[in-house]
Amino acid sequence: MTGIRITITRTAGSVPRGAGTQMMVWADRCAGTIGGGALEWQAMATARAMLADGRMAAVETIPLGPALGQCCGGS
Repeated sequence: MTGIRITITRTAGSVPRGAGTQMMVWADRCAGTIGGGALEWQAMATARAMLADGRMAAVETIPLGPALGQCCGGS
């Protein structure tokens, strides 16, 4: 079964995990963690949508405070 590898490629400010952190997401499970609660849930939802659409690559920059309400506030 095909999965999506999520990789934190760069960070700015206060973030839950550093660059190079990875997790794998499949339609029915995940392995590893990129941390951050809401960030991780958003990343899993995006990965599963990508699997459903047949997309294998994407790049996102997510401001943790404004976009996800996380207290760390970096991106």
